[in-house]
Amino acid sequence: LGLNLIIASIVRVFPKARYAFRLPPKLNEKQITKLPLNCEFDSVSLDKVNEVLKKKSYKTEISENKLIAIKGQWHKLGASVTHVGILTLLIGCTISI
Repeated sequence: LGLNLIIASIVRVFPKARYAFRLPPKLNEKQITKLPLNCEFDSVSLDKVNEVLKKKSYKTEISENKLIAIKGQWHKLGASVTHVGILTLLIGCTISI
């Protein structure tokens, strides 16, 4: 079990944990319209939208007249925390024997 957890953590879990707090990749207009939440603004500046999103704890970036915003990336670390916790438990049990 320990060996399986170590290998799974190295191969799958820890590489994904690196991307937990990065901004998502930039999408084109067709991809954005397929997202469950999207909207269009006619007369609102990106700076104003950026300011409102930052007040609501979003991580934002403006580049090339496009705004990227993301919030709540902690769920991506669930598998990493679980694997590290089980490995810690196994190491502790081994040391105490």
